[in-house]
Amino acid sequence: MQTGMGGVGDGGAGLGGFLDGGAGAGDGGAIGTGGAVGSGGAVGMGGAVGIGGAVGIGGAVGMGGAVGIGGDIGIGGDTGAGGATGGDAGGSDAGAGGAVDSGGDGAGGTDAGSSVTDGGDTGSNDGAIAPSCPEVPAAGPPVGVSVDFVTGVTVSTFAGSGIPGTGDGSGAAVGLTNPVSVSLAPNGNLFVAEYDDNQIRQLTPAGDSSTIIADGILNQPFGLVAASNGILYVDTDHDPQGQKSLTSGTIWRVDVSAQTATPVKADIGRPRGVAILSDGRMVLSDYRNHRLLLLDPQTGAVTPLAGNGCPGYADGQGTAAQFNMPYGLAVRPDGSLVIADWGNHRLRTLTLDGTVGTLAGDGVNGMLDGDPAAARFNFPEAVAVDASGAIYVSDQANHRIRRLAGGRVQTLAGDGIDGFADGAGDDAEFYGQEGIAVTPDGLTVYVADGTNGGAGPYHRVRAVAVPATP
Repeated sequence: MQTGMGGVGDGGAGLGGFLDGGAGAGDGGAIGTGGAVGSGGAVGMGGAVGIGGAVGIGGAVGMGGAVGIGGDIGIGGDTGAGGATGGDAGGSDAGAGGAVDSGGDGAGGTDAGSSVTDGGDTGSNDGAIAPSCPEVPAAGPPVGVSVDFVTGVTVSTFAGSGIPGTGDGSGAAVGLTNPVSVSLAPNGNLFVAEYDDNQIRQLTPAGDSSTIIADGILNQPFGLVAASNGILYVDTDHDPQGQKSLTSGTIWRVDVSAQTATPVKADIGRPRGVAILSDGRMVLSDYRNHRLLLLDPQTGAVTPLAGNGCPGYADGQGTAAQFNMPYGLAVRPDGSLVIADWGNHRLRTLTLDGTVGTLAGDGVNGMLDGDPAAARFNFPEAVAVDASGAIYVSDQANHRIRRLAGGRVQTLAGDGIDGFADGAGDDAEFYGQEGIAVTPDGLTVYVADGTNGGAGPYHRVRAVAVPATP
């Protein structure tokens, strides 16, 4: 099974229409008359908690984002008629709070340690449903470091460079701008979603690029998955009318040959991970509303699978289960799903009857390899699954690519420092790493290594070469 930001195969989905973290909404999370900025974020007239206390990265949450454990949450906050916030071009800065952007939306988070590309909301959230949610405790500093590297791993740049661009080419000559997700097609071609310049690109196994969807059609594409019939499914943060809110996420069908994009379902929440089941249905992880959804792309019918709209942690079935920003997801060979539960620092499992369990992670953010139940992750964002069932994890705030196989969590690549470096696995560095995909044999992991919504020189797709298991 090849997977992209959610994976080719079964996935999990969220249900739109819920504010996270019990956040109250002003006029759609409006900043109001401009809002005052503080050390933790901006508040307005009855303003909303953005991604907010729900995730509780470790600081106060304001309209511009959260001041986290060494960086910004980067969600940008929710805005409405009262004004828009970009979170100071991508999330609040520690000591400055969420800056008002007079109507625009920012690029998302700026600190690769604990941020995600989001960009802030520009439309009204009046249609969102806000359940009464208890506050989720803030995460503390990472606890524990124990790294078990897989030997013989090497990391190289497959496409792109430190310079943003839009031009096609080969290898480093390909111009990419904040690539956020990747998905492998059955023929071996790799598709890339670029959040900041609204493009979908295709890369051949040799690294040659072509533009499938150019800027002007999709607005902030994130998750994508390649079907087996020359079709891609892509989620965007904006609806077809260009509005962005907690419920404006839209699924699009992209015809690769015709280079056209058609809306499948609008205003479905705010999905990030997307996956295709063997029967053609799709599963979505609605990270802003802490739910998983099942979507029939032929009829547009949406069925809730798991989660109750409030952030939290609970195994169980349907609404008895809870997630805290479920992000990437992928299908496993047995038909169940694995989900990167970002705010819970865990890998979760889901079956299509809505039953949720915990696969790995003890819930404490940290860096521990070894037994899955005792392993620690630090905001895992993307997952992929190979044909054998091995699970690959982009552990974002640890700046590492990890693998769960044979009942053991190990690290493939990343020295734990956010940056850029190719080379041996234990010397390599990653920055954005918001999406991953893996070849069926598990020998190559592709990483969308963008900016996390910031302005750094990180516009690449990386390739992690993994030695064959003896």
